[in-house]
Amino acid sequence: MRVAEPVLSGEATPCPSRLRHQNCHFHLFPSQARFHRCEPCRHGDHSSGVPGVTPKLVSTALPADAIALLDRGTAAPKQDHAQNSGVRAKRLTWLDTAKGLGIVLVVLGHAAGGLIDMNEPQLSWLHMLMFAIYTFHMPLFFLLSAVLVPARIMKGRPAFARSIVERIVYPYVIWSILQLTVIYLAGSLVNAPVNDYWTTILSLPWHAVSQFWFLYSLAILHLLAMLLPSIGAWGFVAMMVVGRILAQTLPIEGILGQTLLFGVFYGFGLVLNAPRLTQLRKPRPWMAAVGVGVLLLALSFSIRVDLLPLFQQDPRPSAGSVAGAAWELEVLPMAVLGTAVTIGLAMGLKGPLAAGLAYMGRNSMPIFLAHVIFVAGTRIVLWKLFGPIDLLSLLLLLTAIGLIGPLLLRWIAMRLGVAKILALQ
Repeated sequence: MRVAEPVLSGEATPCPSRLRHQNCHFHLFPSQARFHRCEPCRHGDHSSGVPGVTPKLVSTALPADAIALLDRGTAAPKQDHAQNSGVRAKRLTWLDTAKGLGIVLVVLGHAAGGLIDMNEPQLSWLHMLMFAIYTFHMPLFFLLSAVLVPARIMKGRPAFARSIVERIVYPYVIWSILQLTVIYLAGSLVNAPVNDYWTTILSLPWHAVSQFWFLYSLAILHLLAMLLPSIGAWGFVAMMVVGRILAQTLPIEGILGQTLLFGVFYGFGLVLNAPRLTQLRKPRPWMAAVGVGVLLLALSFSIRVDLLPLFQQDPRPSAGSVAGAAWELEVLPMAVLGTAVTIGLAMGLKGPLAAGLAYMGRNSMPIFLAHVIFVAGTRIVLWKLFGPIDLLSLLLLLTAIGLIGPLLLRWIAMRLGVAKILALQ
C-alpha cells in the first residue's frame, strides 16, 4: 500500500501525485507516534487510488531520505521540490556547527584543566576559563545528542539499539582501553597515573574513566528514551528534573550521579526534535550580540559567587574541583543560557568559520575519543623540553593539536582501512 510520506518540517505532506495535503503534521517522539489525519485532498485517498475520498490514515514511519537528512544535517536528499529541500537542509546545517563549537569547548576545557593540574597555579584566568566552559559545554552536548533520537527510534528500536552498541559502547570500550594503556605506559609523566592497570580495565563495565563517562551516560539515556516511550519527551524531562534534584541533594556518585546531573538537558533535546528543529529561526545579529553580552555578565557573576569561594577552602583547587563547582545546582541557569547562546551563534554563523566548525561537528566523535592523548602528550613533551611556557600560547597550541591530531589520525586510519576497527568512522 502506498502512503504519503511525512516531511521533516511538519509542513504539508507531499503525496505520490506530487501534490500536497494541507495542514498535515506528525510527531517524532514514540509516545506521540500515532496515525494522523490529513484534510481532504481533491485527488482522494492516494493509498487506495479512489478519487474524492478523504485520506484517513498515513504512516508515521520516516522515509530513508528524511533520516539521511537528519543524520547528515548538511545535505538534502534529491527531491522534486528542490527549493523546499534546500531550505530544510539549510535549516539543519546549524546542528553540525553547534557540535563543532561544542567540541572546541571540550578540547579547550580539557587543555585548561591539564595545565591547572600540571602547573598548580593559584587563582588565575585558567580557573575562570575552565569554570565558564564547564557551566554549559556538557549540557550543550547532551542536548545536541538527543535531538535526532526520536527520528532514529522511529526507524525501529532494534536498529537504534544496534547503533548504541556500534556508536557508543564499542568506542567506549576500545578507547578507554587505549587511553588507559597510554597513561599507564607514561607513568609519572601524566597528571593522574594509572596505578592498577588491570583492575581499572576490568571495572570499565561499571566505572567510566576520564572523558568517557559521557559515552556511558549517553548510552544510559539512549536506552531510557527507547524503553520508556510512553512518558513522552516532556515526561522524560520531568523524570530527569527529579533525578537532578536527587543527584544534588543525595550522595549519588559515579556514573549514575553524572547521568542524573545532565539528563534534563538530554530530555530537552528530545523536546527539540526534528519538526521543531526546522521551525527555529536564525537570530538577528543584535540578538546574538545581546545574548553573548548577557552570558558574559552572568558568567562573571557566577565566577564571583560560585568559583571564588572554592579558593577559600583550597588555595590550589584541582581541575576536578573547578568542574564540580561548575556543575552545582545554583549554576544551572548558566547552563541553560550558555547552551541557548551557543545554538544561536551556530545558527547565525556563516562562511569559512561556519564551514570549519561544521566539519569538526561532523567529526566530533573522533575528536572526542582521541583528543586527550594528543593534548596530554603534547603538553608533557613541551614542558619537559622547554620548561615553563607562556600559558596562553601553550593553551592555544594544545587546543589546536587536540582538534587537528584526531582528524589526522582518522584520515590515516581510513587510508589504512582500520578506521572502523578504531571507531573513527
